[in-house]
Amino acid sequence: MIGLPASGKSTIAQIIAGEHGAMVLDSDFAKRKLPEYDGYPWGAFVVHDESSDIIANFDSDRHFKCLFDKAVDEGYNLVIPKVGADYHDILRLHDRLKQSNYSVHLTLVSLSKEKATLRALARYKNTDRYIPLALIFDVYGERPVLTYFLLKDKYRTVFSSFGIISTDVNLGQAPICTDLWADNPASMFALKTDSLF
Repeated sequence: MIGLPASGKSTIAQIIAGEHGAMVLDSDFAKRKLPEYDGYPWGAFVVHDESSDIIANFDSDRHFKCLFDKAVDEGYNLVIPKVGADYHDILRLHDRLKQSNYSVHLTLVSLSKEKATLRALARYKNTDRYIPLALIFDVYGERPVLTYFLLKDKYRTVFSSFGIISTDVNLGQAPICTDLWADNPASMFALKTDSLF
């Protein structure tokens, strides 16, 4: 699952995991276990690399087994939220999963960079959880969307399915599916047929 920070990935991941009996491997959850996370308003940003390593570190020089490896060893059904700013990273993750005989479905949680930035600001005001707004707006921007469409176009036969879940809805409304190819978890959400790509 890919999408911008503050796009709603964690919420969508929990819904999909609950429906499919899956484990969510989200570095945001690991961050909460690190002391620096609560120590500073920008703690989530400070512990980003460390929490990512705890969840899925593919560095051959590491001295510990990450949660990804343990879950794959057990054959757990997985939901793995990532930003998806670099399609090479998503392909590497795909390849690691395929080596262990997983079917890999790519789902984009779609929200414009403008709205994701505003939601991140609102979340900071409500929770003191800070993500640099320029990171969302200027660095990640539209890259998760570009990753999705590049992979769907060039690697359609490699992934088991593709889907887009739009969280660009009013507060209290359910997200909607705006793109669906094969049996993707996005099918859990109402399909908006006039926006299919």
